[in-house]
Amino acid sequence: MYTQRQQSGISPEHWEYIVQGMAQAVTGGTCRAANFAPGQIEVCGKTGTAENPHGKDHSAFIGCPRTRPRIAVSVYVENGGFGALRRTHRPRDDGVLPTWGKLALVRP
Repeated sequence: MYTQRQQSGISPEHWEYIVQGMAQAVTGGTCRAANFAPGQIEVCGKTGTAENPHGKDHSAFIGCPRTRPRIAVSVYVENGGFGALRRTHRPRDDGVLPTWGKLALVRP
């Protein structure tokens, strides 16, 4: 599928600020429930809302391990409402994050 690295165009000096903010969103912000394996996996994440002109807005969560990210997860809940309130990032709801965490711990 995606086998070639894609460059974002973001200057390298800005990356650590972005990563730090996404990690803080998991440890003390809108994604706290995504902190499902403290001490094992430091998760970076972001909740969001996609506006829907035809009904209730959609909820979103994206996340990845902070160290050696080899896998990421993206969850969208159609008509889920405001992302942080919908809790698209709750690991116990459907097992997505714990399964992802096991994959993230695999060393190539």
